[in-house]
Amino acid sequence: MLVRALTRHGEGFDILSHPIDPARSFYVEAISDYPTKVRKLYRELGIDSAIWATPDSQPFGLFEIGKECEHVLEVDEGRIVAYVNETEWSAYISGELDSFEYSRLPVTYPSMSLLIPTPILPGEVKRYRRYECTNGPESFELVEDRDLSC
Repeated sequence: MLVRALTRHGEGFDILSHPIDPARSFYVEAISDYPTKVRKLYRELGIDSAIWATPDSQPFGLFEIGKECEHVLEVDEGRIVAYVNETEWSAYISGELDSFEYSRLPVTYPSMSLLIPTPILPGEVKRYRRYECTNGPESFELVEDRDLSC
């Protein structure tokens, strides 16, 4: 079964790159041990790196500055190595929780991330969208939309 997922990154990010170094994430500016926590999860999952995505049934509700480019992916469900409870993960990386919940089997959390090991295959990338923040994190406008499914 194919799963449709959304992932957002900064302009210039190569969605097909491998491996992806978590130390280059803009989250490091606010959370110094972010790379350590991400790498620990990757070791548990037996992967080098992953694209963090959200199911298209849970579209992004906020605009994160620095993540203006969105890729729509279609991946085989078997490629997803973890379903992460995003609320708990966010609390974990910020030091509010000592652990977080994730599953290797398909599960639904109210807010979740899908971890897809890199490299992403060119045929898995179906659309590219670029947004601009218009008036705060809940207000953004689509300024570019390209179909890449050819």
